[in-house]
Amino acid sequence: MPPPIADKVEANQLKLYTIPQTKPKTLTVRNYCSYKIFYQHVGSGGVLGNGTLEAGGTWATPTDIGGSNFKASKTEDLAKVVQVEYNRGAALWYNLSLIDCLARGPDGQRTKDATGCVGLEAGLQFGNKENKSFQCKPGTWCDDQAYFYPENMCKEINPVTNCAQDLGVTMEFCASKKS
Repeated sequence: MPPPIADKVEANQLKLYTIPQTKPKTLTVRNYCSYKIFYQHVGSGGVLGNGTLEAGGTWATPTDIGGSNFKASKTEDLAKVVQVEYNRGAALWYNLSLIDCLARGPDGQRTKDATGCVGLEAGLQFGNKENKSFQCKPGTWCDDQAYFYPENMCKEINPVTNCAQDLGVTMEFCASKKS
């Protein structure tokens, strides 16, 4: 795994993709990949649901359930997941984590191989127009836009942000393939 670069730099708003439309108080997930995505939706009370998001499909849920996590994977066993994390309280906090989809080496340590991260091969985007949309270029290591390290190690500014609690956020897998 590449070592993190110690920095105090906040991630800029990239302009790789058109920033997604959002629906108030809603997490919307769009699958622009050519394959289905397996998911598990988890809230503070446990598993809220499991399912499959077909290629070209959309899934949505209210953001008013507190701390939640949409775990997405290329495989049904959810062995390697991209985590779409959000928490609505006084504000809506959100971030994207690719920590758990990185490959592991023979020693069990995470490597820089992110090919197991669903949708990254064609880019990822998570956010809204009103505040910020985190964007990962296809097939790249984008640790200023998403978590790749537990607790983000020596980075002083984490790739997490917040917006007004009544706004919504949209996650796009394979974002470079949207029309």
